[in-house]
Amino acid sequence: MNSLLPKILLGVTLWVGCGKGVGSGPDGGSAARTATWAKTVGPAPIASFFAGTASDSSGDVYAAGDLWGGGTLDLGNGVAVTGADGGREGVLVKYDTSGLALWEQTPGSDDLSSVAVDSAGDVYAAGSRSGAIVLAKYDSSGALKWTQTASSSPGLSHFFSLAVDSAGDVYAAGSIGDAGAYDFGNNVIATSTATPLGAFDPASNVVLVKYSSSGSAQWAQTVTAGSGASSFGAVAVDSADDVYAAGTIAGEQTYDFGNGVTALSHHIGGPIAGQEAGSVVLVKYSSAGLAQWAQTAVGGASSWAAVATDSSGDVYAAGAIGEGTHDFGNAVTAAGTCEATCGPSLAGPQYLVLVKYSSSGVALWAQTVKSGGPNSNLNALTIDSSGNVFAVGALYGVGKYDFGNGVTAAVNAASTNYAVLIDFSSSGVAQWADSSSGSGDTTFASVAVDAKGNLYAAGGIAGSVDFGNGVTGAGANPGVGDGWSALLVRY
Repeated sequence: MNSLLPKILLGVTLWVGCGKGVGSGPDGGSAARTATWAKTVGPAPIASFFAGTASDSSGDVYAAGDLWGGGTLDLGNGVAVTGADGGREGVLVKYDTSGLALWEQTPGSDDLSSVAVDSAGDVYAAGSRSGAIVLAKYDSSGALKWTQTASSSPGLSHFFSLAVDSAGDVYAAGSIGDAGAYDFGNNVIATSTATPLGAFDPASNVVLVKYSSSGSAQWAQTVTAGSGASSFGAVAVDSADDVYAAGTIAGEQTYDFGNGVTALSHHIGGPIAGQEAGSVVLVKYSSAGLAQWAQTAVGGASSWAAVATDSSGDVYAAGAIGEGTHDFGNAVTAAGTCEATCGPSLAGPQYLVLVKYSSSGVALWAQTVKSGGPNSNLNALTIDSSGNVFAVGALYGVGKYDFGNGVTAAVNAASTNYAVLIDFSSSGVAQWADSSSGSGDTTFASVAVDAKGNLYAAGGIAGSVDFGNGVTGAGANPGVGDGWSALLVRY
């Protein structure tokens, strides 16, 4: 099942994995949540996964992801989706607050990695089609308004994340591969200079594209130096419409994001000969596309999978770090630890990490796991109106994961992935954590909060899983693709 995870943790050459534990702390954060329902798909000879989720002003929820193989998936409430025989298919599903599927759409993409909703209730979904980026817009009833892609693309490209600003403009972040020009329409072109770093590393450059609400490309940004593997896996917009893109840069080289803003990747060797590992990168852009600053970390392999902003303009980035101490600047460091029972993996242990930055790019604090099994990661973030930071991901391997402040999660089965949801205060103190249990694998790849403060976590499930509070789920276990069944849980 780990073949899916590089899509979630972009640019990391470490593999990650993902039990039931709940704790709470006295830092003034939100009360511990419990699961209220879990939705998955009916049995079918087809695999599926939800990689993105978002909520609209009415509290309805959208989940975007993939199908593998031919067959029909039952989403409930009379809604079903049919996958392409022998291939992959992107899918977008709308649910109401009680978990009833309202409609589904397949925009003809190979996958969908992200979904976002604007203030008018229109829905944007992004991913790739035949190795090229794709962005589609729907109204709230599921009617397609437009689709955009790159009219010329010399290599593989993908949009991994979406964000919408106050004017309804859309930002799509991802990667473009191989050397050559990518034409996004409206005379907006990004030129990739990417060349392979190692035998196992595809050439890619970061890309960030701004579109109007009518689908017209406004500008595109990539790197003008740094020809190795780089990718943006997440994008967020603050209240001032400044844009933050987070991801990975690989190889011991300097990446130039334009406007005099550069970042040096500090990690070069991967765990396998001919393979490169990456360093985290976080770049701030103006709404006009000018880079303002870039921040990375000094230490071992690391990657950002998520970024979010709060009402004060501060920025949070989440992902995973490898072994050793990682320095994020301003004397802010993080070093994960394992219990004595932590066994080695192919790429070595990996630890979830969450870092807060000011709007000027100064690291304020970093949090990681203080014990547990060999692997943990954070895949997504959301922040509620009170400033509580909710992070989701996965834990793997037997042990007790300690997030600080007495908040822990216990993993009780070896070789099993457990989805985890953690609440941190704005000062970085863990408030509570909730993780799945049972005989099946599960992971959370995305999280959203609605206007009433309800949380929705999306990802994949395989086998029988207990989310607590009497809420259970079971994956279809189709035995094809990565073996996942799409999952959406409300807390």
